[in-house]
Amino acid sequence: MHFNVALFCKMKIELWTIEKAGKSDFSAIIDDYAGRIQRYTKFDIKELDNSKMSAKQLATEEVKRKEWQLVEKLISPSDYIVLLDERGKHFRSEQLSEKINQWQLANTQRLIFFIAGAFGPATALRERANFTLSLSQFTLPHRIAKLLLTEQIYRAFSILNGEKYHHD
Repeated sequence: MHFNVALFCKMKIELWTIEKAGKSDFSAIIDDYAGRIQRYTKFDIKELDNSKMSAKQLATEEVKRKEWQLVEKLISPSDYIVLLDERGKHFRSEQLSEKINQWQLANTQRLIFFIAGAFGPATALRERANFTLSLSQFTLPHRIAKLLLTEQIYRAFSILNGEKYHHD
């Protein structure tokens, strides 16, 4: 499957996570895929630290509300938010590449893939999200979800550009 896309697209893709800092056992692999994505588009990973929002001191809904407040001030109305959630839409790799191509053709300026905190997204984040995507029906640790998603974004661009990385 090969689409007509510019080798380097104007859309900026960002992967945002809300998590406690420090778990970096997959960071070298994630950074490798992030560097590969940079050949096609601007790509950035933003880790929003929620270590001060302990569930021991706050109720779960309060943690989610505070996490939303952290995010809300960083997004703009024109941002396209893809919330990652096990209840979201399931895609094969080819379908994700088609969707990324559609977002690009729709002149999306900033596409944000968003992994919520450990308790899931606040209701306000669910409502703000433009699309909800599932990587798996399993609940995944953030570092595994980041690795899986960065690899799939890279794979999507390799599919869009007719490269040999993806095998049918």
